[in-house]
Amino acid sequence: MTLRERRDQLGCTQIYLAGVARVAPNLLSFMERQRFLASLSQAKRICEVLECEVEDIAEFSHLVKDTADAT
Repeated sequence: MTLRERRDQLGCTQIYLAGVARVAPNLLSFMERQRFLASLSQAKRICEVLECEVEDIAEFSHLVKDTADAT
């Protein structure tokens, strides 16, 4: 699923999610539009708020691949 789909499922606004996850609102917007690649720490904070795993979110797939390659 996409970041926006999960955020919408939970009824979170970008502003709310950005504040709770400690991510700049404009970066969250860029992530949703696939114009910015999140760091692993950003992805983990966002997923904690969204109650999902990093690998569940399409925009974070680059992190899952990188982690799998490292093991």
